[in-house]
Amino acid sequence: MDGELSEGKHLQACLRTTEDQFKVAESLFSLPSNVACEELNQLVNNLLSSENSDHQSIEFDFLVEGELLRVSLEQFVEDKSLSAERVLEIEYFRKHAAPEPDQKIDHDDWVSAVECLGSFILTGCYDATAYIWNRKGQCLGSCDHIAAVKAVAWVRG
Repeated sequence: MDGELSEGKHLQACLRTTEDQFKVAESLFSLPSNVACEELNQLVNNLLSSENSDHQSIEFDFLVEGELLRVSLEQFVEDKSLSAERVLEIEYFRKHAAPEPDQKIDHDDWVSAVECLGSFILTGCYDATAYIWNRKGQCLGSCDHIAAVKAVAWVRG
C-alpha cells in the first residue's frame, strides 16, 4: 500500500485525551480515510454522550503525530509520508478560541522577534528595523539595520 489511500479505504486510529472529564474507553477505531476534524468531533461527542446522557456537545481540536489536524486523515498521512497500515494516535482536547489582543502595536512589516523586559517591548522586523515600545503601544525609539532583524535581546549589565 505504501501509504497510498483511495476511496473507500480506512485507517486505524486510537483516540486519547489528557483531560479526565473527556476520557472515553480506549478502543481501536477503523475510520474512513476522508475523515477530518468535523467527523472526529462528532465521533468523540457521540462516545461521550453514550457514556453520559448529560453531555453537552463541545468542539475539540486534534493532534496527530504532535501536529494539529487541519486536513483529512488521508491527506495528513500522505503529506507526512506515513504508512496507511500504522495505527494513528489521535489526541483530542477542548478547542479554545484564539485570544483577542487588548493592545495593538502597529508595524510597517512582519515582526520576526519579540523580547520583553519589565514594561518595555523590543521588536525586530523584516524591514531591517528594531523598535522599543512601552506596554501602551507607544514607540519609544527605533534603530535601522542593513538586513532583516530576526532576533532581539536585552543586554543586562
